[in-house]
Amino acid sequence: MEQESHGYSFPRDGKILMPGDTYLLKMDKRNKGAKSNFDHFISILDKKEGKSKSPVEFYIYKLAGICNQYGIDKDCACDLICERFKNHKEIRTQFKTQYDFYQKLRLIADSVYGQFKSAYGTWQNETEEEEKEETP
Repeated sequence: MEQESHGYSFPRDGKILMPGDTYLLKMDKRNKGAKSNFDHFISILDKKEGKSKSPVEFYIYKLAGICNQYGIDKDCACDLICERFKNHKEIRTQFKTQYDFYQKLRLIADSVYGQFKSAYGTWQNETEEEEKEETP
């Protein structure tokens, strides 16, 4: 079940991360907004999407969705995304200034975090689920 978001398909429930995503096993759960976690998200998205299959704006849209599902604060997610893509060729061509890019990024993040509010912080790996079941 997918829906159209910004002209592209996106999971209707806003959940992109799956327990089988092996990169997620290496996550720093105590510091969700860590750059190392964000690098894992990039790896997951590249594996799922392919680096050149999506325009950068939709790639960022999906990346914001991953950050939302993992439970990273929207402002932190915007900062991480901006830092990663500010020198991307498509970004430099599309936006006159980095401020313009950041403003567009905020609109994308507001859309994702607002539309998929119920998906915020919902990702858990299988071992976390098992630990919760065993804890009295």
